[in-house]
Amino acid sequence: MPRPASPLRAFTLRGARAVHRAGAWGFDRSGPLAPLLAELGAPLHRWLFPHSLLTDPGIPVEVDGFRLYHEGRPSYHLQMLAMGMHDRDVAALIRQLVRPDMSVVDVGAHLGYFTLLCARLGGAASRVWAFEPSSALLPILRRNVAENDVCGEIHVVPSAVGDSVGAVTLFAGTPDSMLSSIHRAAAAGDGAGPRETVACTTLDAWAERSLWPRVDLVKIDIEGHEVAALAGMRELSRRNPGLVLIIELNERTLAAAGESIDSFWAALAACGFDDVSLAGPPPRPVTYPQDRDAIRREIRRQGNGRVNLMCLRRPG
Repeated sequence: MPRPASPLRAFTLRGARAVHRAGAWGFDRSGPLAPLLAELGAPLHRWLFPHSLLTDPGIPVEVDGFRLYHEGRPSYHLQMLAMGMHDRDVAALIRQLVRPDMSVVDVGAHLGYFTLLCARLGGAASRVWAFEPSSALLPILRRNVAENDVCGEIHVVPSAVGDSVGAVTLFAGTPDSMLSSIHRAAAAGDGAGPRETVACTTLDAWAERSLWPRVDLVKIDIEGHEVAALAGMRELSRRNPGLVLIIELNERTLAAAGESIDSFWAALAACGFDDVSLAGPPPRPVTYPQDRDAIRREIRRQGNGRVNLMCLRRPG
């Protein structure tokens, strides 16, 4: 006799998402008790997620009107997507910054949520280049681009991004593929998952091959390889003085890559990004090293070991 489906698996997708949202309260607090509330809420999510419809790769997660197919593995980031809580500070910045006809580069596109959001906001004349190296994620990313009705022009680029052109080893995050990395110790599960050799380029080399398109916004989230990516985009930044950069700062993954907040900030400065804000909302300007303690306080407040930054180039 076949085993009956668990009650949660019998829910509609909407019902499953409602369960996740109901359990999200502890993750959605701010203030001094936020880390404790998140920790108390974590066991509930660890139990809920494997038993819900959201682990079926044939059932897309619905986020902001997008239907996002996925690998079907339990992961923190997929939970956050399902609850509408994944990198909300980045989503808020993108909604604030992206205007019709803009050109955007999404480095570390994963399932394509931010790629699709930028294309929808940018409209029919916009262009978005989505860089993703994982052979497991690329067909899912392409499916999400194909099956969501956005007006913008989207190009999926099957490549990692760094400071040199060639091939690199990608360590798959386990179980969370969004936390894959070029650096073994930075990948979820300490790089114990599958590894593969993938193509790598620099944004400067890509832009030169593409005849130096105008780029208005770059988003980078690549688990510790951000310093290398910045080193490979100095000319792109110089040619686009109005460029806005949204980038993740994560001390743990930077350390796994042999980098630090100091080298991260030096890489920003080498690209001309001298006007930096914590993503917020609202964005809060910071300088370095003067605001080192404030940055670390924000990392602790976020409760996930990282913070997102908005970086601009001051005119003149």
